[in-house]
Amino acid sequence: MTNHHINICWKSMFIVLPKEFLDVRKVKGKFYPKFAGEEWLPHAEKIIKIYRRSKGKKLKIAKTEIKQIENADNYRKIRAFSRIVERTITFKKSTSLNPYEVRKFLFSRGFVTSAEERSRIIQEACEQFGVLESEIERAIFADMDDESMIAEIKIESPDELIRQYNLSLLQTSLFSSLSLSFSTDGNYQKIFRKIKLLGLMYEIKDDVIQLTGPASVLKNTRKYGISFAEIIPLIVSAKRWKITAEILDDFSSKIYRLNLSSEDGILLPKKEPVVDFDSELEIELYQRLKASKPELTIEREPKVVSCNGFAFIPDFRLKKGDKEVYIEIAGFWTPEYLRRKVEKIERAKIPLIVIATEELGRITDFPFTITYSKKLPYIKLLRLINDFFKDEKRDLSIEHDQAVNLSEVAERYGLKNEEIKSIVERFSDTHVYHKGWLIPKELLNKVKACIKSLSPPEITEILGMKGANAAVDFLGYRVIWDGLSPENAKIVRKDGIQ
Repeated sequence: MTNHHINICWKSMFIVLPKEFLDVRKVKGKFYPKFAGEEWLPHAEKIIKIYRRSKGKKLKIAKTEIKQIENADNYRKIRAFSRIVERTITFKKSTSLNPYEVRKFLFSRGFVTSAEERSRIIQEACEQFGVLESEIERAIFADMDDESMIAEIKIESPDELIRQYNLSLLQTSLFSSLSLSFSTDGNYQKIFRKIKLLGLMYEIKDDVIQLTGPASVLKNTRKYGISFAEIIPLIVSAKRWKITAEILDDFSSKIYRLNLSSEDGILLPKKEPVVDFDSELEIELYQRLKASKPELTIEREPKVVSCNGFAFIPDFRLKKGDKEVYIEIAGFWTPEYLRRKVEKIERAKIPLIVIATEELGRITDFPFTITYSKKLPYIKLLRLINDFFKDEKRDLSIEHDQAVNLSEVAERYGLKNEEIKSIVERFSDTHVYHKGWLIPKELLNKVKACIKSLSPPEITEILGMKGANAAVDFLGYRVIWDGLSPENAKIVRKDGIQ
């Protein structure tokens, strides 16, 4: 079976499995859910076929056939598979009558002690509702689950059924957890939105988020448990994830430990990764960074940063090797909110660039704040990014007392025009830029002093320097060559005066 990703979009991602269907193993303090693998595909396929054959028939007909494939070894899985399929079925009524009203009329006629008496009451109901006897018979219990008519089955494949079963097994297992600790490589923004929306209790320790489990809640345990279970699909839909939980056994009151990760190869529903943005500014920034900084790994909402007890999720993380810097765009923030947030971020001691409107930028002295009015201040941002990811070896060559050919540097390191401009501005105090060359001012002074004598040794020394022609040209001179030897060359002013 190909381990492809299955997108499940049913309204409820949590299908509660009754405890008698919970297939788990508890050994030496460890808790092991018995997840279904590829060996269960034939059973899943058989169950789906039974329900499909029963389309247009009552649910109880399919259930009767399902029981025939049960045995002592597989009944937990078979019944759980069936429960999941049934939760995806669209039913239709087998009658146009209101079953409750029909029963109310029939029962109002008192006890029935014979077949003749029953037939008489049924006939009275036919006259009351204006239908045939067969319609009354169908309507008596038509609102009961087993009497419902199967109209459509939404589950598409055995593989999908296996994956949804495993997710439900994990969620139901965690229903009795005291705590759950997890980490992922993504989805943090969605996860924390959901955590806050559901009112779950959490703490952050390093990169690990710890949730208070349903078994630790004093009241409304079931309601909290269902909310708790809703967070699990978001966690396991990440590319890499890890879960550790403490689970309380209802019968023995023993505490068992559950350890799972994406490395365990469990078949679970997956969603294809989608990069979501909150604003046009974020989209523009992401696209421009991708285009101009291909050497960097650019992640959208990368991870949770713990800032004195609260969760902070930067908009972007830029990473190269062991170096990384975060970017946060201050959207609809009030000045007071920004001030408090910046103070907490500073205490977290993470490298962060804040992009804020001019109004917000005035109220904070955060060292790496870039302000803007209408357009994204991309050049300013690029300079800061380049400073963070400065290549020391590259900078040593630039800071040397010899001229540097920036065209060669750009080709060697794959620099963009904006990065070249940034380098020129960074060295504007000690260097000058002329015709593709970055020339130290110290070197220009040396060349100028040599030109004054114009004796052959000095000329030879000048022309032997790297970038000499650019330095001479910048000072208003040109070289007249007589053959290939510098000893025969002359340096004259551009106006022709030697």
